[in-house]
Amino acid sequence: MAALGVDAARLPVAMEFPSNEAVRAAAEAGMGAAVLSASVAAPSFDAGLLHHVPFELPDRVFQVLRLARGRPTRAAVTLLGQLGIAAGQVRPGS
Repeated sequence: MAALGVDAARLPVAMEFPSNEAVRAAAEAGMGAAVLSASVAAPSFDAGLLHHVPFELPDRVFQVLRLARGRPTRAAVTLLGQLGIAAGQVRPGS
Protein backbone atom coordinates (compact mmCIF):
# COMPACT_ATOMS: atom_id res chain seq x y z
CA MET A 1 0.00 0.00 0.00
CA ALA A 2 2.92 2.29 0.70
CA ALA A 3 3.93 2.00 -2.96
CA LEU A 4 0.53 3.51 -3.80
CA GLY A 5 1.04 6.35 -1.33
CA VAL A 6 -1.34 4.88 1.27
CA ASP A 7 -0.31 4.80 4.93
CA ALA A 8 -2.07 1.66 6.20
CA ALA A 9 -1.69 2.87 9.80
CA ARG A 10 -3.89 5.88 8.98
CA LEU A 11 -6.75 3.87 7.49
CA PRO A 12 -9.80 3.95 9.73
CA VAL A 13 -10.99 0.56 10.95
CA ALA A 14 -14.76 0.81 11.12
CA MET A 15 -15.59 -2.79 11.96
CA GLU A 16 -14.02 -6.15 12.67
CA PHE A 17 -15.71 -9.39 11.59
CA PRO A 18 -15.45 -12.93 12.97
CA SER A 19 -15.07 -14.76 9.64
CA ASN A 20 -14.13 -14.41 5.99
CA GLU A 21 -17.76 -14.98 5.05
CA ALA A 22 -18.86 -12.08 7.26
CA VAL A 23 -16.28 -9.81 5.60
CA ARG A 24 -17.55 -10.93 2.17
CA ALA A 25 -21.18 -10.25 3.20
CA ALA A 26 -20.21 -6.76 4.39
CA ALA A 27 -18.49 -6.02 1.07
CA GLU A 28 -21.54 -7.34 -0.80
CA ALA A 29 -23.70 -4.96 1.26
CA GLY A 30 -21.53 -2.04 0.17
CA MET A 31 -19.95 -1.44 3.56
CA GLY A 32 -16.46 -1.07 2.08
CA ALA A 33 -13.62 -2.79 0.31
CA ALA A 34 -12.24 -6.13 1.47
CA VAL A 35 -9.19 -8.29 0.88
CA LEU A 36 -10.19 -11.95 0.74
CA SER A 37 -8.84 -15.18 -0.66
CA ALA A 38 -10.07 -16.11 -4.12
CA SER A 39 -11.78 -19.21 -2.75
CA VAL A 40 -13.88 -17.14 -0.32
CA ALA A 41 -14.72 -14.47 -2.89
CA ALA A 42 -15.47 -16.83 -5.82
CA PRO A 43 -19.22 -17.24 -5.13
CA SER A 44 -19.62 -13.46 -5.06
CA PHE A 45 -17.64 -13.05 -8.29
CA ASP A 46 -19.71 -15.77 -9.98
CA ALA A 47 -22.96 -14.09 -8.87
CA GLY A 48 -21.74 -10.68 -10.06
CA LEU A 49 -21.95 -9.24 -6.54
CA LEU A 50 -18.29 -8.26 -6.17
CA HIS A 51 -15.62 -7.06 -8.58
CA HIS A 52 -11.99 -8.16 -8.47
CA VAL A 53 -9.46 -5.33 -8.32
CA PRO A 54 -5.90 -6.50 -9.11
CA PHE A 55 -3.77 -5.58 -6.13
CA GLU A 56 -0.38 -6.94 -5.03
CA LEU A 57 -0.10 -7.82 -1.36
CA PRO A 58 3.22 -8.38 0.40
CA ASP A 59 4.32 -11.92 1.22
CA ARG A 60 3.20 -13.11 4.64
CA VAL A 61 4.54 -15.66 7.07
CA PHE A 62 2.10 -18.33 8.25
CA GLN A 63 2.35 -20.59 11.26
CA VAL A 64 1.47 -24.29 11.34
CA LEU A 65 -0.47 -25.08 14.51
CA ARG A 66 -1.43 -28.43 16.00
CA LEU A 67 -2.04 -29.95 19.39
CA ALA A 68 1.16 -30.27 21.39
CA ARG A 69 0.25 -33.71 22.73
CA GLY A 70 0.07 -36.81 20.63
CA ARG A 71 1.16 -37.50 17.10
CA PRO A 72 -0.07 -35.61 14.04
CA THR A 73 -2.98 -37.22 12.20
CA ARG A 74 -2.56 -38.67 8.71
CA ALA A 75 -4.41 -35.64 7.36
CA ALA A 76 -1.98 -33.30 9.14
CA VAL A 77 1.02 -35.24 7.82
CA THR A 78 -0.42 -35.05 4.28
CA LEU A 79 -0.99 -31.29 4.54
CA LEU A 80 2.49 -30.71 5.92
CA GLY A 81 3.93 -32.82 3.10
CA GLN A 82 2.11 -30.68 0.53
CA LEU A 83 3.63 -27.62 2.19
CA GLY A 84 7.08 -29.21 1.95
CA ILE A 85 7.37 -29.72 5.71
CA ALA A 86 8.19 -33.09 7.22
CA ALA A 87 5.92 -33.86 10.17
CA GLY A 88 9.01 -34.44 12.32
CA GLN A 89 10.14 -30.85 11.73
CA VAL A 90 7.11 -29.43 13.55
CA ARG A 91 7.81 -29.25 17.25
CA PRO A 92 5.70 -27.80 20.07
CA GLY A 93 6.50 -24.12 20.45
CA SER A 94 8.25 -23.86 17.10
